[in-house]
Amino acid sequence: MDKEIFLIRHSEQLKINDTKKYNATDQIDNEKIILSVNGEKLAKKISEFKKLQNIEKLWSSNYVRALETAKYIAEKNNIEIDVDDRLNERKLGDLEQLKILWKDRDNSFTSEQLKNIHLKNTGGESNYEVSERMKSFFEDVINNVDYKRIAVISHGASIKFFLSNYCKLDEEFNLMYKNNEIIVRAPSIIRIKVKDKEIIDIKQIY
Repeated sequence: MDKEIFLIRHSEQLKINDTKKYNATDQIDNEKIILSVNGEKLAKKISEFKKLQNIEKLWSSNYVRALETAKYIAEKNNIEIDVDDRLNERKLGDLEQLKILWKDRDNSFTSEQLKNIHLKNTGGESNYEVSERMKSFFEDVINNVDYKRIAVISHGASIKFFLSNYCKLDEEFNLMYKNNEIIVRAPSIIRIKVKDKEIIDIKQIY
């Protein structure tokens, strides 16, 4: 069955005070971050796009900001939200150690993980690990789900790591698909076309 899968990065999240003291609850805190006021507006705006009408099936990560983005698409299409933790954001691990490890580096940690798929922080996930769970989710959807129009809400690093299996990286660590740059911003919408259970095209539509 041919499919259109709309891979969506969640909308703009509420910024957390940089002076926050990091502790063992960081991962839980990260999962609970909500959308900003503008993020709510943007989430509602994209749910009204013509391309996101007549969505038959909707999946989201279990992070609050992803679910808050998904709720507008669910309401607009009168469907439920299915949650799959394979869509969750990359775990960064010990943030205090990461700050020390990455002090005075030129590139972001995500950029370096795009370059080195096995790089990870203590308690965190590598590009390879995230990509494998994302690929597992998409393989299930492509092979086992009988819907043609599907929306999937995930996160910046997880989306980049998954798409890097199909895209090239340029010198500035940008994702390039058929000479077109894929920009994973908050929010963004990337259409994935599937034919005969194979991904045949990836295109950014927002």
